[in-house]
Amino acid sequence: MTQRFDKSKLPSRYVSVGVESAPHRSYYYAMGLTEEEIARPFVGIASAGNDSAPCNTTLDQQADWCRQGVNAGGGMPRRLNTITVTDGIAMGHQGMKASLGSRQGWCECPASPCLRSCSRRARSCRAAGTTATCR
Repeated sequence: MTQRFDKSKLPSRYVSVGVESAPHRSYYYAMGLTEEEIARPFVGIASAGNDSAPCNTTLDQQADWCRQGVNAGGGMPRRLNTITVTDGIAMGHQGMKASLGSRQGWCECPASPCLRSCSRRARSCRAAGTTATCR
């Protein structure tokens, strides 16, 4: 039996419920989602995965594991990419100035509770006087 969710208080209702959301749903259908999948609560999974440094190369795999957990819990995972700073590549040249100055914006970027880009994010946020927040 298919479980139906009450999305009346969930943010994903704006793009998945009602006649006014038909254009939004057409995009989901174009991505291969079924009506049943669109009816599930959407859960965003942010990933800073990329090929720029060793600590980032496995983050997409970790996001995929989160996706499996969201699916198992009855949600509809929606992965998105977020920013990352790679000090190891930037060190020793002008790029380091941009890397160090980006900490404030990096800490204010939405992050997934499933993923934390190494422990460097928390240390960088403390150094910048902010916290890593989940929204």
